[in-house]
Amino acid sequence: NRTTSNTSSEYNYTIPKSNLQNQENVSYYITANDSSNNLAQSTIRSFFVENRAPGNVTLLTPANASSDTDRTPTLDWTDATDLDSDTITYKLEVARSTDSLFATPVINVTTSSSTYTTTQLDVDSTYFWRVIVNDSYVNSNTSATFRFTIDSQVVVSLVNNSVTFPSLNNEQTDHTADDNPQPFYIQNDGNAFINITTSATAALWQTQSLPSTYFQFAANDSNETGSFNRGQSKLNWTDMNSIANSTVGLLNWTDTNDSAEIEIKIQVPIDEPAGARTATVNLLGELTSSTL
Repeated sequence: NRTTSNTSSEYNYTIPKSNLQNQENVSYYITANDSSNNLAQSTIRSFFVENRAPGNVTLLTPANASSDTDRTPTLDWTDATDLDSDTITYKLEVARSTDSLFATPVINVTTSSSTYTTTQLDVDSTYFWRVIVNDSYVNSNTSATFRFTIDSQVVVSLVNNSVTFPSLNNEQTDHTADDNPQPFYIQNDGNAFINITTSATAALWQTQSLPSTYFQFAANDSNETGSFNRGQSKLNWTDMNSIANSTVGLLNWTDTNDSAEIEIKIQVPIDEPAGARTATVNLLGELTSSTL
């Protein structure tokens, strides 16, 4: 309640902002008083305090039409402003390229931060994303829609890239299954499941051509067990060949389960001449659309 006096025929009064609340109905009337204490009151009138929508945001990263190999990208946009100093939240929507209207987004979250790290997305897939700002009363306009692509990446590392056997006599056998010597240790440093094939550039022995039971390989678990599909892998000794042979099936790419061992077994043929022998083993990683 405020009392004022004015002798002019027109009166203006500004109500302080601190006296008003968003979405509030305000009623008022005017009482006139003359010097003889005669009173006259106006009719009661009212107005509604409307909330002002928050400002929109600008999408920053991933940039529109960009590509990356990170399957959990961090989405970033500018901070929104609100003229009424309301608390702001952001609704983030991420949808597949086949859902440009965001009918069934794969990510639909509300956050108070202007960044968000996604859950794991699919490789070789394109996504749309957008942001809507809310101030607890009303939404802003929807931001622009950006798109980005997650590319597959095949990166195979050989943590142990050579196997050295001791001197052996004719008909003697040795293998790496007992870790003496150490086997090939292969690691998937890409971002998707891969299959590993094994082949040799040339025969190990002078008296035995490829394929040969005197030069064999097998897949085995590393210290990161469960890294590949054992049912799709060569777990038993298999003759080495110059043709690529499927060895490790569905090798995982996540850091805690992304490695396997390729065991090697040799036997010196009975008629093999003396001397050192070497062979080049090829381990090839190939992208697969399957998962464990």
